[in-house]
Amino acid sequence: MPSPSRQADVSKSHRDPRGGSADEAAKTAMWGGLIGCLKWSIYSALGGLVAYRFSPVFRNLTPQFKVYLFMCPVTIGGMVEADRRLRQYEARIRMERRAEALSQATGIWDDLEELEKLTPEFVGPVEVKEQNTA
Repeated sequence: MPSPSRQADVSKSHRDPRGGSADEAAKTAMWGGLIGCLKWSIYSALGGLVAYRFSPVFRNLTPQFKVYLFMCPVTIGGMVEADRRLRQYEARIRMERRAEALSQATGIWDDLEELEKLTPEFVGPVEVKEQNTA
């Protein structure tokens, strides 16, 4: 393990390949979860109203079981939406890093081309001619 004074240097060189900061990823997942919960709570409430209207079995269920049936889609929907948003965030960060690496490589390539223009052309291997001293 590196010394504490060198730990910052190590963390910069070994970045997480999947994404940016953990705070941004957590915030993205949180908002995805909230939006998923809201969206699926609407679907679940509509399903409960339809079931209450047309099903005598649903009307005779206990309130606790009705709440459980309401909460299941809300929980699953929140988890699925949070995961979807997090995967989109990781893909966006991956594309940004790929673009950054490509721009660095392009910059290096441009520098090499500029150096080639400034230096004389390389003709090939230098041939050494033997002199006859007889």
